[in-house]
Amino acid sequence: MIFVGIMFTAVIPMLLVMNQADTLHDMRKFELERFDQERSDEDVHVYVFPVTEESTTLTLRVHNRGSLVVNVVQVWIKDITYLFEDFVVPPMSYLDKPLDDFGPELGTYYFTKIITDRGNIFPSDSGS
Repeated sequence: MIFVGIMFTAVIPMLLVMNQADTLHDMRKFELERFDQERSDEDVHVYVFPVTEESTTLTLRVHNRGSLVVNVVQVWIKDITYLFEDFVVPPMSYLDKPLDDFGPELGTYYFTKIITDRGNIFPSDSGS
């Protein structure tokens, strides 16, 4: 009778807690695998170009070639954060953002890149 009492008060609750911990671990593992898959599925091309030939105003074009919505959280120009406002690019489309506040110098190369909410970094393909 003592053995049955010990089973019900100690061993069975311990097994239930261990089972719940395993379930939570498996759920977290699945979520991380899904996040990694989504991160690798992002397919974005970034272009920076002037509005006109004589213009000093630049346009940032983010072309989402993937099947997932891309949320751009930062734009970097010359290793300085330029754009703090997040914007969303739907799948299989592009979005143009004017860089009005940025005044480039003629003949100067600016390394431009964007960062998505999934942590991917995409440099400019146009050699801005």
